[in-house]
Amino acid sequence: MLSSVVTVCIGNPYRYDKINQPLASYFYRLNSPNATFSKPVLNSLYIPLIVNLFSRSQADELLLIAFEFSDILPQFNYNRIDCSKVFTLSISPAMGNYFISDWKTSGTVSY
Repeated sequence: MLSSVVTVCIGNPYRYDKINQPLASYFYRLNSPNATFSKPVLNSLYIPLIVNLFSRSQADELLLIAFEFSDILPQFNYNRIDCSKVFTLSISPAMGNYFISDWKTSGTVSY
């Protein structure tokens, strides 16, 4: 094997079931508390919300709305070894949470 680095990410970086509340809160930060919104209005704030969270360094909130490793791969074994613990979390505006493992440096998996 030429490379022992594995990256796991998902095409849709943020979970829609978890992003609705942050989108509504962001809408009210930008508008009057009495303003009303529709789903298309909230959808238009999706990218501005992500940019805002990154620019304010709100990593905790970003982690809450993104996929976790167990959401992407519920179980990850190699030669009967649980490999899910050797992945390191990284955050990207485009990919959300993504997970990287370099098995040669982790010493967990033997070839």
